[in-house]
Order: sequence, then C-alpha cells, then structure tokens
Amino acid sequence: MLKYNLIFILIIICNYCFSQTLVIPNKYNKNAVKLNDSAVNIAFKGGRSKESLLLANKLLDSAIKIDPSDQTLYTNKIAYLCHMGKFKDALKQNEILSKVQRDVPEIIEGHGLMLYKLGDRAKAMKDFKHAHQLYENQYLKSHKVGRLINLAFNTYLIVDRASASALINREKYRYKNDLRSKQQLDDFEKYIFPKVNVDNALLL
Repeated sequence: MLKYNLIFILIIICNYCFSQTLVIPNKYNKNAVKLNDSAVNIAFKGGRSKESLLLANKLLDSAIKIDPSDQTLYTNKIAYLCHMGKFKDALKQNEILSKVQRDVPEIIEGHGLMLYKLGDRAKAMKDFKHAHQLYENQYLKSHKVGRLINLAFNTYLIVDRASASALINREKYRYKNDLRSKQQLDDFEKYIFPKVNVDNALLL
C-alpha cells in the first residue's frame, strides 16, 4: 500500500506534509541537509518517541540556523511537534514557514488543522477555504492525481466526506489509462481516506 504525507497535511499526499518527514534535495546547504537527515533517522529509529523527537528537533533547529530558507526543515520540525501534541509551537513554526513559502495550499491547510486542534474552528475554516481555492486552481491547470487527492481531502474539510468521494468518482476517468496515477487514487480511496479525519490528519 502506498503511503501519503497528509501536511502538512497532506505535505505529501502531495509534496508537502506533516505525517511523514522529507529528505532534502541536493540544491540546499550540505550541512543543513546532513543535520536534517540525522534528525529524520533519529526520529525513525526512535519510533517517534518523545525523546527521539526532542533530539531530532534540536538538530533541525541547528539546521534552520544554517539555512532558514529551506521549507523542508520547518516541515519536519512541525511534524515532530504535532506528534508530541505541541500544536501551539507547531503553529508558530507554520507561521514562520508561511513567510518563507507563500500561497502554498498545504501550508495554509496545515495552519487551519492546527487552529482546529487548538479549538479555533472559525479561523480554521477560513484557512481551509483559502487552501481550497489554491488546490482547485492547481488541479484545473495540471490535472495531476496528487492535486486531486489534496482537493478531495480539502473538500471533506469544508463540506463533507460524501462530497469528497463524489469529486473523486467524477474525476476518475482522467486516469483510466495512467496506471500509476489510477493506483495512487485507488489506494487513497481504499486505505487512506476512510481513516483520515480532521482530528487525526496531523498525526498520520
């Protein structure tokens, strides 16, 4: 079964996520990359225990000082803070990241999910709707399956699960000849979407 980053929420059901941490591409500072990779390794081998996540975040803090422009460092730190239940701290990191990367729907949606966890449902819904506009525009331009998955989850957030499923069913025909994309969509429908909800999306 394929695993998806749900990010930042979904940081990657489609390139950006809270649920699984990311390895940095080669174009970034090598010292920061090494610290990030060490952090990811420690958290993974430690089973995401509190001790391993605290140590991982110390390494990520050092990496951020070296390369404050690298969104992956923030993404990983936010993921670990969420797994420790430190949503206020994660929210602060998200707001820093939003200044580094503007108008990224996964970041905006993640901000909304953290607000939701902290009890501010009205502001969370504003973020969800803002992210929806961006996801929809991106999907209409690219028709990539990852964008459809993001859009479907976001539709669940602002409407309901039935509407999200209807969206997927309506768009499935686009991927009938693209076996890889069709498999990704099928896996999302069968294994991920039935389990994910607004309360656990940051923790998958």
